[in-house]
Amino acid sequence: MLICGCCHAGLLNTLYHVQAHSTGEVVAVLGGMHLAEADECQLAHIVKALQRMGSPYLYPIHCTGERAYIALANAFGMRVSALRAGSTLEFAP
Repeated sequence: MLICGCCHAGLLNTLYHVQAHSTGEVVAVLGGMHLAEADECQLAHIVKALQRMGSPYLYPIHCTGERAYIALANAFGMRVSALRAGSTLEFAP
C-alpha cells in the first residue's frame, strides 16, 4: 500500500520507485496524487499504467483534482473512493 501526502515527484514515478524497491504488488494508493493540472493525454497514460500494475484500489484526496478523480473513477469504478477527513479504512492481510 502506498500512502502519499502529495506526489510532487509524479504518481507513476513514485509507483515505479516503490516497485523497484519492493517485492510485493501495490494493492492500494491513498493520498494526494498531484493530478489537478494533468491534461486528458496524461490522465489516459496514467490510467493505462495503473491497469498494467493490476488496477490498485485508489483513494485520492486534495491535489488529485476533480477531473482526475472522474477519469480514475470512470476507468476503475468501485476501486476508486474519495477519502474525507475522519475516513476509516480497514485492510485485511
